[in-house]
Amino acid sequence: MQQRNGDFQTLHASALGGPTLLTDYLPEESKAILTSHHASVQYQVSIQTTFVEPFDPIIGAQYIVLGELEKSQGDSEAVVRARVFNCVDGVDVALLQKAVNEQRTFFRERNDEADA
Repeated sequence: MQQRNGDFQTLHASALGGPTLLTDYLPEESKAILTSHHASVQYQVSIQTTFVEPFDPIIGAQYIVLGELEKSQGDSEAVVRARVFNCVDGVDVALLQKAVNEQRTFFRERNDEADA
């Protein structure tokens, strides 16, 4: 996963070699865990769900998350503070990614025209 200040990042399933699945939800901590596998390596991302609750998890389902990536000083784990956290089982994720990229291009071009 990449980090850029002030920008949303996409954790794309194909980059890791497979779907990104919800494997755990800890409601008392407002924390969810997304897991993906690449070759023989397992990757996990912690998601802070405070801003998207009430959250009705479907363990084993594929999810998409948008939010801010945070890493505290001295903490080895990065956490995504979810602003959007949706189940995307049955969704063509590649097509969704293409739509997001098109929208970003549109907004970037519109902002460039306004600045000129």
